[in-house]
Formats: sequence, C-alpha cells, structure tokens
Amino acid sequence: MSSSNLQDPMAHALDAPEDAGVGPEGDVQRWMAELTLAERQENQWRKEARMAVKRYRAERRLDPDHQAPPLFNILYSNIQTLAPALYGQTPRPDIRRRHADEDPITRTVAETLERAVNWHIESVDFDEQIKNALHDALLTGRGAVRVGFKADFDVLVDPATEESFETPIQGQATLQYVPWEDLRIGPARTWAEVPWVAFRHQLTRAELKQAFPHLKSDDLTFTYAPEKWNRADDEDLRQADLFRRATVWEIWDLETRQVRFICPGYIKAPLRVMEDPLGLEGFFPIPRPMRFMRDTSSMIPMVEYGQYRDQARELDRLTGRINRIIESIRFRGIYDPTLGEDLENVLDASDGTLVPAGDGATALLAQGGLSNAIWMLPTESAAAVLAQLYGQREMVKNEVWEITGIADILRGVTQPNETARAQSIKANFASMRIQERQKEVARYCRDLIKLMAEVIAEQLPAERLTEMSGIVLPPPALKLLGSQQLRDYRIDIETDSTMMADELADRESVTTALTSVVSYLTGATPLITAGVLTPDGAMKMLLAAVRRFRLGRDVEEALDDPSKMLQSAMNPEKAQQMQQMQMHAAVQTAQTQAQLQAQATQMEAQNAQRKAQLEAMQLQLKMEQVALERQKLMVKAQEVARDQQEAVAEAHQAQAEQAEAERKTVESIEAARLAEAEQAEAERAAVQQAQAEAMRQQVLQEKTQQHAYHEDPAMVGVEPPYVRLTPEREAY
Repeated sequence: MSSSNLQDPMAHALDAPEDAGVGPEGDVQRWMAELTLAERQENQWRKEARMAVKRYRAERRLDPDHQAPPLFNILYSNIQTLAPALYGQTPRPDIRRRHADEDPITRTVAETLERAVNWHIESVDFDEQIKNALHDALLTGRGAVRVGFKADFDVLVDPATEESFETPIQGQATLQYVPWEDLRIGPARTWAEVPWVAFRHQLTRAELKQAFPHLKSDDLTFTYAPEKWNRADDEDLRQADLFRRATVWEIWDLETRQVRFICPGYIKAPLRVMEDPLGLEGFFPIPRPMRFMRDTSSMIPMVEYGQYRDQARELDRLTGRINRIIESIRFRGIYDPTLGEDLENVLDASDGTLVPAGDGATALLAQGGLSNAIWMLPTESAAAVLAQLYGQREMVKNEVWEITGIADILRGVTQPNETARAQSIKANFASMRIQERQKEVARYCRDLIKLMAEVIAEQLPAERLTEMSGIVLPPPALKLLGSQQLRDYRIDIETDSTMMADELADRESVTTALTSVVSYLTGATPLITAGVLTPDGAMKMLLAAVRRFRLGRDVEEALDDPSKMLQSAMNPEKAQQMQQMQMHAAVQTAQTQAQLQAQATQMEAQNAQRKAQLEAMQLQLKMEQVALERQKLMVKAQEVARDQQEAVAEAHQAQAEQAEAERKTVESIEAARLAEAEQAEAERAAVQQAQAEAMRQQVLQEKTQQHAYHEDPAMVGVEPPYVRLTPEREAY
C-alpha cells in the first residue's frame, strides 16, 4: 500500500500525542500520522521488496505479447535452495522448569503445557506459517507470524453482585502468517525500542459489519480495490461495492497496552479500543521479526537481492547472448543445383534408408562426390564463443553463491575423487556459512512457541487443557499455571530440530553415545563404590557428556535420577559382591590381555607379511599397468598408422577414380570427333556421287542426240553437233 493511501493530516512533527488533537478524532489523527511516518521510513525498502517479488515471480514473462529479454532467475534458485536448508521439519518444544528440582507439581505443569503446545502446533499448521514467514524473510528481508486466541464464550452471572460476565468455555491459540506488506513497525533501532506494531486488514462491507456491529458502513469510505480493477477498462467492476474494501489498521500500542482499530476512511473516532487482549509479557502478538541481514541502526529490513542485483543482471545479459548465438547456429548451407531433387530426397529420408540416384548422379561423380557438391555454413567460431559465454555465466553464478553463502556441498556438488574426510570438511564449512541463519529460524520458532505457551496458560480453561494433554491438573497446578510464575519456565527447542536430520550421522551419533555410556558406567561404578566419586558427581559428568550427543529430553530425564541408576553401587552387600566380581574380572582381564597381546604380536607379524605381499602385488600390478599402457600406446600408434595408410589409399583411390573419369571423358570426346568426321565423309561421297550421276546423264543425252543425227535420213550430209569430251566426261 503506497503512502498516498494513508491520510497525512500533520504537515509538521509533533511534540506530544496531545498536539494531534483532543478526543477520539485527535486520537485517529495522531495514529494516522504515526502510520504515515512509518510508511515513509520504509518506502525505499518496500520498493526494493516489490522489485524482488516481481523478479522471483518472473512477472515480466507472464505476458506473451511482451518481448522481454531472457531471464536467468537466480533469485528463485537461491531461495528454493536456502529455504529447505534453514527449515526442514516441525520443531519439538521442550518445556521444563528453569531450575531442576523434584517438585512434582512443577513437573506436571511443564508436561501439561508441553502437550498442549504440541497439540496446537499440529492443529494450526505450524509448518505452513513458518515457511511463509521464512519465504518473506529470504525474499523481502522480513517475515512475521502472529499469535492469537479464538474462543467460544459463555455468559455467567455473579450471585453476589448479579453482574453478568463472559468466560471462555472452548478455545485455542492460533497462528496467522502476516504478509510483509501488511505489517508496520514504529520507528526504532532495535526490537526492544519498538513503541507499536500495526497490522493491515482489507475488510468488505459484510466483514466490517460483523467485526464492528455498532458502526454504520455508510459512514465509511471504501478506499481500497484490487489493483487489476483500478484500470480504466474495468470501470464497471471498480465501482462495484462487492469488490471494494475498507482499510483497517490494528495498532498495538506498548505504552498504553491497548489495541486500536483505525480506518483511514473514518476519522471521527477509532473503530474500537481494547485493553490488552492476550496478557502477554511483551504485549506484542508477534516475536521479533525474522531477519537475516543485521543492522543495529534501524529496524528497517534490507532486501538480500539488492546485494547481487548487478550479478543477476549480468546473468540475464549472458543468457540473452547465449540464446541469440544458439539461434544462429543451424544446419544451413548451399548445394549444386544440378543435384535437383536428389538432395531433398536424401534429407527427407529416415535413418537407414538408401535413396536411388537421379539425373544428377553424373554431375555428382564429375565433382568427386556428395561432399564436394555441398558447402555448409561454418559455425566453429560461434561454438567457441558459446563455450566462453557458458564459462562466464558459471563464474557469475559462483559470485552470487559467494555473496549469499550457498556452498557447493549444499547443492550436492562434489568431486568424485574426494575423500570422505574432505567432503565432511566442506560440509562443515558450508554449515558454518548458514549457521547464523539456521539459528535465526530456530530463535523465531522458539519465540513463537513461547508466545503460544503464554496464550495457552493465560487464556485456556483448565477443562480444555485436560482435553488436550490428557492430564488432570490438581488445584496447586492450576494456581501455578495461572500465575506469573509461568515466566520461570524455560521454553526451548531441541537443538537442530528445525533442520532435516542426516539419518546416517544420527545413527552413528546414537551408537557412539550408547557405547560411551556403557563404558563410562563400567568405569565409574568401582570409583563410586570406593567412595572416590559421588553418585551425584558421576551423573552430572554423564549428563554433561550425553547432552553433547543431543539425544533429547527423554534420555536426559532418564539419566536425571542417580539413585535409581546407581542403586547397586550404594548397597554394601552388592558392593562386596561387586568387588569380588571385579577381582575375578581383573584376573580374567589380565589373562585376556596376555592372550590378546600374543595374538596382537602374531597378527602384527601376519600383517607385516601381508603388507609385504600386498606391496609386491601392488608393484606387480603397477608393472602390468605400465605394460598395458605401453601396449595401448602401441595399438594406438598402429591405429594411427593404419588410419594414415587408409587415408593415403583413399586419396590414391580418389585420384585414380578422377583419372579414370578424365580418361573416359577424353574417349567420349574422341568418339564424338570421329563420328563427326565419318558423317562429313559420308556427306562428301554423296555429293560426289550425285555430281557423277548428273554428268553421266548429260553425256548419255549428248550421245543420244549425236546418234539421232546419224540415224535420221533427213540429216544425211549435215554436220552433227560438236561434242566436247573432257577427261571427266570421257569417263562416262
């Protein structure tokens, strides 16, 4: 909610609350000024938080028409990695007296309260509330969950005064996640200095009528509507009362220990003023908010994404370049057009399919094969640049992980040749980097459970407690539970209970603990019998060691009574029997040690012999490995030589095929030339024959005419025509 939604009646600072005005209206004016001031102080943080939320949700990519650059969402990846590492399972509350004593009443109260808290943790979906707050803390810098009490009341009448009063008959403590946008905190440097906290509610007309029945909703101004309905194209929806809300601020004032409900759309008076409704020692219904970036100068959170925003933008830029280069690297090229449809048929064919050659086969052979008829677009330079960009992006990601504390071991990245010890060291180092964050989450869970326990003790009826815990509380226990002595209880969460346990490490820890306890008791019993060590001192030492293994409260309570565990050590008769047994055991131990020593000597000799044999076998193995490597090198050299010979043979074969193709081409040309010569000779002979035939016909005609002169009587004595016979004509 922006500052424009909060009225700003004060244009100047106030010297005292009374300067805002007198009466209910002045009270509203004062708190509206307080809210405005808090909004202004956190304005920059809220802008950065909204930017981080949009980045996490990748909202700029939700619109398909918006051509946004590629997004490498490192923020989403980091939060999804850190969240399960910081909170993995429901915490186990541990409620007991601060001072360990034998008072059964205090033990009963502690056990009852612990069972009731466990019942509430299961019923209020504790995990979901904590995960939401953790998400806000990682994303925006601040997460919060508030406690409350939901009860059904019964009206009773006091016989003495005949006054009626309400008493809760059923009810339970509640938990409610507080969105980061709906929480306001008064100006302060630390949580101890916070003067007030406020929670924002957006209520419909029906919800207002139910929460404040004395208020006429027509007197209110509904100042809030969902963002998407404030657009101009949704004017009809924006004007509908069904979708509009009234903003109501629930303000918890520590100074007066009162709760006020203020509405910016109703400035005549507070909607309601309540005295301390929960009776908590710290008054506020929330513990110190969950924060991972500490700043002692202000309670204003800091957005962690701002610490590596530049690196995130660099990842976006590199991702964009990578995508563009990948888009440019395609199977593209040009080919000889004489191939025609042959190439298309080959490209369309499936695996293992042979395509028959078409008309372009002759041209393909003339060019020396298919590889010489196709020219592919070179992509080697683009691939080299792409590899460099991938490497640069990994470097930027590593920078981000250094800033956020995400180690490689937390992401499951290890080297296969690393030893178990090396991986263990890396795991411990990684846990050191997030240890402070894990402590902060555990601290918040502990404080929240403590507030819940206070609400249960202060508000829940005894009958309801009995239903939840299965324990009937005697009157002294009820008196103790309802008094301020509850503050003497120590409420804690068992160590590491909020993180998912390593099953293998847990089993090893339990096995080591049990072995150590048995060994310790075996050694401590003779000392206690001899009076060197007191039972109380022995049990304190044992408890101090057991607590290191983090076996839980049940084990510690079982070891908390030395009189039961070491009763045999305090009995004189059993002590004498124990001494005899110890003497007999000492003799057997000496014999056993001698046998073990002999066996150890023999085993050492055998181990030395086995070691020598093993070293000889290792040396032989190394020699065989060297010989094998030498053979591999020789085989590799032979393969290289064979490949070279095959390459030379293929080159010679290609040259021979090319020479054969050239020879066939020359023969084709010579055959064509010979055919042309033969055709020309045939044409010349035909012409000569035609000319000879014409000449012969002419000679015959002339001879016929001459003969006619000689045969015709009329031509007797007439000189016949002269016939000139050339050598050519003479032939005919």
